[in-house]
Order: sequence, then C-alpha cells, then structure tokens
Amino acid sequence: MKMYKYITTVILVIIVIGFFSIPSLESHQKVVKNELKTILKNKFKVTLSQNNVISSRIDSLIQIDNYGIISFTKIIVNDKFTAIGVGCLGKVWINGKFDSVGEKLIVKLIRKPLFFSVVEISLDESVDSTVTIGNQVWMKKDFDKVVYNNGDTIPQIKDASEWVNLKTGAWCYLDNDSSNLKLKGRLYNWYALNDPRGIAPEGYRIPEAEDWKKLVYNLGDINNKLTSKDSRNKIQKYLAILSNKLSLNKFENIVGFKLKKPIGWTGLGNGSNESGFGAVQAGDRFEKGVFTHENAHWWSKTNLQNGTSTMFFVGLERRQIFLQDVNKSFGLSIRFIKK
Repeated sequence: MKMYKYITTVILVIIVIGFFSIPSLESHQKVVKNELKTILKNKFKVTLSQNNVISSRIDSLIQIDNYGIISFTKIIVNDKFTAIGVGCLGKVWINGKFDSVGEKLIVKLIRKPLFFSVVEISLDESVDSTVTIGNQVWMKKDFDKVVYNNGDTIPQIKDASEWVNLKTGAWCYLDNDSSNLKLKGRLYNWYALNDPRGIAPEGYRIPEAEDWKKLVYNLGDINNKLTSKDSRNKIQKYLAILSNKLSLNKFENIVGFKLKKPIGWTGLGNGSNESGFGAVQAGDRFEKGVFTHENAHWWSKTNLQNGTSTMFFVGLERRQIFLQDVNKSFGLSIRFIKK
C-alpha cells in the first residue's frame, strides 16, 4: 500500500510540474526559428535576419496543440498542418522530418518575397484543382466567374433592394468591395446556379443537399447526424451551448475543423484543412441584402416547394456546421462536385 501511495504521489508531482512547465507558443516558435536559421545557412546560404519576409511571417505559421502537460508543435506547409515537434518540462524537441518540411516552407516563402502574406499563399489554388473526399471529388476553389457557359454575363448587383427582388441570376462582392475577391471570392444568388445556361464546368455539377450530407459523413459523422439548424429544439440548443463551453469533441467539431483553412479565419476560427476542402471565411448576403462576415456558406441545387433552397454552413466557431433552408435571394458561395 505504501508503495502504491509513493508511486501515486510521484505521478501527481510529475503531472503538476509538467502542467506548470509546459512550453509556451513563443517557446515553440523560437525553437522552430532556430532550426530554420540552420537550414537557411546550410542550404540557402542566407540568415533568417537577412530575409525579413520569412522572419516577419513565420510566427503566424506555427501553432501548438496543448494537452496540459505536453504540447505538440505544428507548422503550416502547403496549406496543411504538419506535426514537427513536442514540448514538455520546459523543453521543445523538433523531430527528424523538419528538415524536409522546413526546406519546403522556405522555398514557398522565398518565391513571393515582395507581396507574400499568409492568407494569400493559403488561398492560392488553381482554378481546376480538386480534392477527393471519400468517393466524392470536389473542386478546391469556390466558383468566381461572371459569365454563364454560353458566354452571357451574370450581372453584378450592388443595390440591396434590387438584389432581394431578383428572380434571375446575379453576383456581388462581399460588402460590394472588389478587394474581397482574392480572399473571399464572389457571392451568388440561387438563380445564378440554376440558370439553364449553366455555370458548372464540363464534368461537374452543383451539389445537392445529400452531397453535403455525404461530405460530412465522409469526414467523420459516422451516424450521419447532420441536422437542420431550425429543427433543433430548446434542449438541443442548450446542449450545443454546453458542448461549446466544455469543448466536447463532437462530430461537428471534427468535420468543421477538417473543412476549414488553417489561416484566414478570424479569432480562433481556423481549422486544419485535413480534408483539403479549403473552406474560407467568405461571408454571405443575408436577409434584406445585408452582408455578414463570420461564416462560410454554399448553395445546394435543391429546389424546395416553399420557394427556398438548402445551404451548407460552416461557422466561425469550428463546431458549427449544419444544413439550413434559406431564401433563394441570399448571396452564398458556390462549389462544384464531380459528376
């Protein structure tokens, strides 16, 4: 019994020491920078201080997963997190794979020395690049063109009252600000994606609501529990709030986190983009033509009898994903799926 108490005491002491000595994010960043200094000197014949682009941007690419007494170093390369080290008892150790990861990161940063920003590199996808998720093939970039397949122009509509009364296709920038195009893309009403002239490239189509459900299933919702926001009763809503408070690892957390870009979302909204889907915080044009900015929304082709359609929603808080029926005049993003 004494031996048991002794072992228990030792374990508790180690846990307490580990908890209070776990390396901070700054400690992880410092160690990674030191490793990069070595790679820069040996492989590229420059120093970190000589390359102000890398020096000023690298911290934003480094994050940690903190588990109380141990933390893991993660770095964003090619738009995805890669685990490269571990921190414990005040120390940070970088693993052997960092040499190749570090070289890739440096090459990418050096290629855009004048106008590099974390978000720009993160969102730099070719127009026709795709990602396979389960047995689905999705485009990795939201639609952002202003013509139908026959060459006719999709009109840009800025005025809010004109926008909400349309029964034909239209698009707009978030906040009617063209500077949002590169990072946010364009927003479209439902009529644009269902116009008979078509917008989907050959071999692709607009997803149905069932396609979004299947995407969620493929990324971790083994019970296919994706529900409409409006169908949740008060008890479910209170449980969802409690879940957020306790940071429970629900499927919504898992799927939303996997769908979202690891940078570019405000606050704590970034994801891992483990799926490769690359969801960005594109905002929307909501009721009465008013813009909102916090979330990401995509149309489905679904045409419901009550004059609405279904959108797929990924929220700023990474637990928030759901399908919701919305007015066809809303302005949302469009993503294609392979036929």
